[in-house]
Order: sequence, then C-alpha cells, then structure tokens
Amino acid sequence: MYCRYTVFILGITDVGLVTILSQNHNDHATKWTIETTEHSQPASVMCIACCAELLENEEVLLVKKRMLVSSLLSCVTHHQDKLSALLLDDVRVAEHLISLLLDYFLMVEPNSTEIILEVLVQLLCKLQSDQLVVNCLEFLTSKMQQQCNYPRSLPVLSLIGRLLQEIPPLCHTLAIAFKPCLEFLCCGMSYPDNAVRSAIVYIFLHLYTCNRTDTPGKTAGKYSMVIYGCFVSISGIL
Repeated sequence: MYCRYTVFILGITDVGLVTILSQNHNDHATKWTIETTEHSQPASVMCIACCAELLENEEVLLVKKRMLVSSLLSCVTHHQDKLSALLLDDVRVAEHLISLLLDYFLMVEPNSTEIILEVLVQLLCKLQSDQLVVNCLEFLTSKMQQQCNYPRSLPVLSLIGRLLQEIPPLCHTLAIAFKPCLEFLCCGMSYPDNAVRSAIVYIFLHLYTCNRTDTPGKTAGKYSMVIYGCFVSISGIL
C-alpha cells in the first residue's frame, strides 16, 4: 500500500511528503501506519511502531527525533480518534510509547521541551487511562526528586502542572499518594528563581482549587489536611 514512498529513517521527500518510517517498517502491521493529507494532497505518512523504534534508537540524532515529535503532535491533534483507538487496542504499545516520550522529554534541554510536553499531555488526555497517568506522575516525581535540581526540573514541574489542569482528579492522587513530592515542592518555594517558584505555585493553585467534593468522606478530609499542611509549610519557608 505504501510502496510508492521511499523509506527513510526520518525525512522529507522531494515532493514535500514527510515520512516517519524506520528501516524495519515492512515488518510492522499496516494498521500502525497513519497517512495525513493537506489540501487533498498527501502530507505525511507515519508509522506509530516506527516512531517507537526511532525514539528508542540512540543513533538517531536528537534533531531528527524533534522532527518526529512535531509530526506526532500533528497526528495526535488531527487524527486523535484513529490514534487513540490504535493505542487503546494494544495498551503495551501505548505504555511503551509514553515511556519513550518521557525519556526523551528528560533528555533534551529544558528550553526544547514544549512540543514533547504537548504531545504527552494530549496523548494522556485522549487515552483516558488512569493507570497510564498515574504511572507518568510516579515517573516524573521520582526523577524530579532524584535530580534534586529545581532549575533542571522546571520542564517536569510544567508538565505536572499541565496534567493537573487537564485531569483534575489527578490532584487527589498527587496530594494523597505523593507526599514526598509535595514536601519537595514546598522547599522549592524558597529557591531564588522566579520561573521555578511560578511553576510550583501553578501546581499548588490546582491542588487548592480542585473540587474536593469529588472525593467523599474521610478521603476529602485527608486531602484538605494535606493541602493545609503544605500551605503552612510554605508560610514557614517564606
């Protein structure tokens, strides 16, 4: 079906057709290939299985991976139903792709993470998998605390803030199950960097404004006490 396209590791053909295909593309089932059009003309052909291979391949240059992620964002934006159906049909592929994107997210320079952040947020929102989101939050908070470097963790803080904004129930998970992370964030309020403090405030703003009535009984009370304790800690630091 796609034999008319030259198989690139990553590239653009002489007619402007963007290809996201690995050298092993012919080994992948055709269902993983998504073709996009612009103005009734072919614009790109992307194989999701190839995307995973290319992200995993350490020999592929970061600049080419950035091109891949940009195309993936376009695919997530314009073909969300097909992509979501594909990934939900095979959760292992979805988990692997998210994991690879997270690894790449932490690998690039902080000022180059915007597109990857958007891809992660949109994918996690569209897949609507609680387990995937919690796994992502666990990975991010663990890496952030291991680094113990607030400026370097700024992209992670931004991603957590966006996830809390787009998936409000995640506020309860962060507050109840990730207490060491909250303590780390509280301490960060004393760090002499406005960008770091702003990112942390953004997180606590969502925690504070989260609709606590969604969590009944004792859990709601525990949530309130955790958030109150955070603000007391921050007051003491400041």
